[in-house]
Amino acid sequence: MGYSVQQTMDGGYIIGGTRDHWPPSLGDSDMILVKTTEAGSEEWTQTFESEEGSEDSGYDVLQTADECYVLIGTTSNEEGSDAYVIKTCEDGTQPVSFFSPHSSERKLEKVVDVMGREVNPVPNQILFYIYTDGSVEQKFIWN
Repeated sequence: MGYSVQQTMDGGYIIGGTRDHWPPSLGDSDMILVKTTEAGSEEWTQTFESEEGSEDSGYDVLQTADECYVLIGTTSNEEGSDAYVIKTCEDGTQPVSFFSPHSSERKLEKVVDVMGREVNPVPNQILFYIYTDGSVEQKFIWN
Protein backbone atom coordinates (compact mmCIF):
# COMPACT_ATOMS: atom_id res chain seq x y z
CA MET A 1 0.00 0.00 0.00
CA GLY A 2 1.44 3.37 -1.00
CA TYR A 3 1.27 6.06 1.67
CA SER A 4 3.36 8.75 -0.01
CA VAL A 5 3.80 9.86 -3.64
CA GLN A 6 6.26 12.51 -4.81
CA GLN A 7 7.07 13.71 -8.31
CA THR A 8 10.75 13.12 -9.09
CA MET A 9 13.25 15.40 -10.83
CA ASP A 10 12.93 13.38 -14.05
CA GLY A 11 9.16 13.96 -14.15
CA GLY A 12 8.29 10.47 -12.92
CA TYR A 13 7.03 9.48 -9.49
CA ILE A 14 8.36 7.73 -6.39
CA ILE A 15 5.86 5.90 -4.19
CA GLY A 16 6.69 4.82 -0.65
CA GLY A 17 4.68 2.50 1.52
CA THR A 18 4.25 -0.95 3.01
CA ARG A 19 4.06 -4.40 1.44
CA ASP A 20 2.28 -7.02 3.53
CA HIS A 21 3.33 -10.66 3.29
CA TRP A 22 0.88 -13.37 2.31
CA PRO A 23 -0.46 -15.33 4.04
CA PRO A 24 -1.00 -12.84 6.86
CA SER A 25 -0.10 -15.48 9.45
CA LEU A 26 3.56 -14.81 8.63
CA GLY A 27 3.11 -11.63 10.66
CA ASP A 28 5.55 -9.36 8.90
CA SER A 29 5.64 -6.57 6.36
CA ASP A 30 8.33 -4.66 4.48
CA MET A 31 8.87 -1.06 3.44
CA ILE A 32 8.54 -0.61 -0.33
CA LEU A 33 9.63 1.95 -2.95
CA VAL A 34 8.19 2.01 -6.46
CA LYS A 35 9.66 4.31 -9.14
CA THR A 36 7.50 5.10 -12.16
CA THR A 37 7.85 7.05 -15.37
CA GLU A 38 5.95 10.27 -15.99
CA ALA A 39 3.23 8.14 -17.64
CA GLY A 40 2.99 5.88 -14.58
CA SER A 41 4.80 2.81 -15.95
CA GLU A 42 6.86 0.99 -13.33
CA GLU A 43 10.63 1.44 -13.70
CA TRP A 44 11.65 -0.50 -10.60
CA THR A 45 10.39 -1.75 -7.25
CA GLN A 46 12.48 -2.44 -4.16
CA THR A 47 11.48 -3.76 -0.74
CA PHE A 48 13.40 -3.25 2.49
CA GLU A 49 13.26 -5.47 5.57
CA SER A 50 15.02 -4.58 8.82
CA GLU A 51 14.99 -8.17 10.12
CA GLU A 52 13.09 -11.40 9.58
CA GLY A 53 9.67 -11.35 11.25
CA SER A 54 9.58 -7.59 11.81
CA GLU A 55 6.70 -5.28 10.93
CA ASP A 56 8.32 -2.61 8.72
CA SER A 57 6.08 0.21 7.50
CA GLY A 58 6.98 3.07 5.15
CA TYR A 59 5.06 6.33 5.60
CA ASP A 60 6.85 9.10 3.72
CA VAL A 61 9.26 9.38 0.79
CA LEU A 62 11.19 12.26 -0.72
CA GLN A 63 13.84 12.79 -3.34
CA THR A 64 17.09 14.36 -2.17
CA ALA A 65 19.20 16.96 -3.99
CA ASP A 66 21.65 14.21 -5.04
CA GLU A 67 18.73 12.44 -6.81
CA CYS A 68 18.53 9.66 -4.23
CA TYR A 69 15.41 8.75 -2.23
CA VAL A 70 14.71 8.71 1.49
CA LEU A 71 11.96 6.43 2.81
CA ILE A 72 10.85 7.08 6.39
CA GLY A 73 8.94 4.59 8.47
CA THR A 74 8.98 2.32 11.49
CA THR A 75 10.10 -1.18 12.37
CA SER A 76 8.41 -3.18 15.13
CA ASN A 77 8.91 -6.53 16.79
CA GLU A 78 8.10 -8.09 20.16
CA GLU A 79 10.71 -5.83 21.81
CA GLY A 80 9.15 -2.54 20.64
CA SER A 81 9.20 -0.03 17.80
CA ASP A 82 11.94 2.11 16.27
CA ALA A 83 12.13 4.75 13.56
CA TYR A 84 13.45 3.21 10.33
CA VAL A 85 14.97 5.41 7.60
CA ILE A 86 16.33 4.16 4.26
CA LYS A 87 18.36 6.20 1.77
CA THR A 88 18.83 4.61 -1.63
CA CYS A 89 19.89 5.80 -5.08
CA GLU A 90 19.27 4.88 -8.72
CA ASP A 91 17.25 1.65 -8.87
CA GLY A 92 16.71 1.17 -5.13
CA THR A 93 19.76 -1.02 -4.59
CA GLN A 94 22.63 -0.35 -2.19
CA PRO A 95 20.48 1.16 0.56
CA VAL A 96 21.81 2.81 3.69
CA SER A 97 19.65 2.13 6.77
CA PHE A 98 19.30 4.17 9.92
CA PHE A 99 17.52 3.09 13.09
CA SER A 100 16.52 5.30 15.98
CA PRO A 101 15.95 2.92 18.88
CA HIS A 102 13.52 3.98 21.56
CA SER A 103 13.79 2.06 24.78
CA SER A 104 10.73 1.88 26.98
CA GLU A 105 13.13 2.50 29.87
CA ARG A 106 14.56 5.76 28.53
CA LYS A 107 14.11 8.93 30.50
CA LEU A 108 14.70 12.55 29.58
CA GLU A 109 18.13 13.56 30.84
CA LYS A 110 18.23 17.18 29.65
CA VAL A 111 17.14 19.65 26.99
CA VAL A 112 19.74 21.78 25.18
CA ASP A 113 19.57 24.53 22.56
CA VAL A 114 21.59 24.63 19.32
CA MET A 115 24.55 26.10 21.26
CA GLY A 116 24.55 23.11 23.63
CA ARG A 117 23.31 25.11 26.62
CA GLU A 118 20.91 23.33 28.95
CA VAL A 119 17.55 25.13 28.83
CA ASN A 120 13.94 24.78 29.90
CA PRO A 121 11.71 23.92 26.90
CA VAL A 122 10.20 27.05 25.36
CA PRO A 123 8.28 27.49 22.10
CA ASN A 124 9.67 28.78 18.80
CA GLN A 125 13.22 27.46 18.98
CA ILE A 126 15.02 24.29 17.96
CA LEU A 127 15.77 22.13 20.99
CA PHE A 128 17.52 18.80 21.45
CA TYR A 129 16.05 16.34 23.95
CA ILE A 130 18.77 14.03 25.29
CA TYR A 131 17.69 10.75 26.87
CA THR A 132 19.42 8.40 29.31
CA ASP A 133 19.69 5.64 26.67
CA GLY A 134 21.85 7.92 24.48
CA SER A 135 19.12 8.80 21.98
CA VAL A 136 18.52 12.40 20.92
CA GLU A 137 15.42 14.01 19.43
CA GLN A 138 15.40 17.37 17.68
CA LYS A 139 12.15 19.25 18.29
CA PHE A 140 10.63 22.55 17.30
CA ILE A 141 7.52 23.46 19.26
CA TRP A 142 5.29 26.15 17.79
CA ASN A 143 3.84 28.83 19.99
